[in-house]
Amino acid sequence: NNDQQYARVAIRVAERVNETFQGASHGPAGTLAEAKSKTVVYLRVPPQYKYNLPRYLRVVRLVPLQENPPVGGKYRKRLEDELLDPAHTITAALRLEALGSDSAVVLKTGLKSEHPLVRFASAEALTYLGSAAGGEELATLVKDQPLLRSFCLTALASLDETICHFKLQELLSEPSAEARYGAFRALRALRENDETVRGDLLNESFWLHEVAPKSPSLVHISTTKRAEIVLFGDDVYLEPPFNILAGADFTVVASRDDDKCTIRSFSAQSGAKRRQCSLKLADVIRTLAEVGGSYPEAVDMLRKADKCHCLSARVLIDALPQATTVYQLAKAGQGSEDDDERLRSTKEVIDARADFGATPNLFDGIRPQPAMSRIKDE
Repeated sequence: NNDQQYARVAIRVAERVNETFQGASHGPAGTLAEAKSKTVVYLRVPPQYKYNLPRYLRVVRLVPLQENPPVGGKYRKRLEDELLDPAHTITAALRLEALGSDSAVVLKTGLKSEHPLVRFASAEALTYLGSAAGGEELATLVKDQPLLRSFCLTALASLDETICHFKLQELLSEPSAEARYGAFRALRALRENDETVRGDLLNESFWLHEVAPKSPSLVHISTTKRAEIVLFGDDVYLEPPFNILAGADFTVVASRDDDKCTIRSFSAQSGAKRRQCSLKLADVIRTLAEVGGSYPEAVDMLRKADKCHCLSARVLIDALPQATTVYQLAKAGQGSEDDDERLRSTKEVIDARADFGATPNLFDGIRPQPAMSRIKDE
């Protein structure tokens, strides 16, 4: 506010942020906030919020400026009542989170509510406060409430606790493609070298991951943040006959009765190469990389194999959990089965969508049109 632009106010803002998130930063002097002028306060990001910057900014703005209200005081009692009211629970949970770890006891009462929105708000805030008490509820909501999925998965990715790892691993086998790939991305964010999601870098171009054995087959291609192909399940393979041109210089061929496929490359620089491999998709992708194929060729091969129905699993591009808009809800049911499932959310969750905030940066990115030109450009 123009009439409150004083150096002492900016300094007090920084002090209150540092008091609230004490011990959350490894920056200079262990501080998160630093007043630079009467109008500017610089913020560092605590580790638990690095995948949800929009939430961090919302919480910071709700930190009381003058002092932290006492436990049992009127302000906290009002927030406790509002937390249990679905009409106010999202904001109440954020305000309780902004008061620090002393709010954990109150938030745990919200986990027992009959309202899924109250359980969600309580579990999410608890997780960002470093409590594992909401882990079970967040995983359940990923399955049951599609509109809350991106927020629940991001919260699970923010806390390095056994319950979070275990639940995310379970979600890799869910029927929903968004839940499966969202859990994969959350697990990789939580611990990149976890054996469950660790992959192989092929041809110094893209990553290949094989995850969730004994689960339904699915092929996922990413065009946001990272060049990667994720194969879910064990039985992903090419079904002959096929003759696929991947990019301009590679072919993948098998006749009707073949139990192997032949991959050829034609390059002016490295000449002609020829390799054979099994029909298992992971072997085909690795062999394509061995003869010089990079990410655009691998993606082109997968899209064409899917188009000619030569794959044992469906192929999806950027099945990212998103914060759903009113427009997207209106369109739901007119598209894919993954759009359809958004309608499963309860009415109170749908009605509260405006309170959720922006999609966490763990899952930000625009769903691309399935055009090869876009993949090549990126």
